[in-house]
Amino acid sequence: MCQTDAGWEEYYDYIFPDDESAQPNLKLLAMAKMWKKQTEEANVEDDAAEGLQLFYNYLLLIRTC
Repeated sequence: MCQTDAGWEEYYDYIFPDDESAQPNLKLLAMAKMWKKQTEEANVEDDAAEGLQLFYNYLLLIRTC
């Protein structure tokens, strides 16, 4: 039986803009960034709509008093 001392090696994988093989990965990152931005914008719109609804309910409450 042969025993070896297995370990791990750390390395850096540089991606250059003109590297053809890395293009799908860059596209995936761009799509993830766009999804995050849309999600954040949707959350802001939801918060704004909720704030308007609360304000409208407040106005109705004042009007009935």
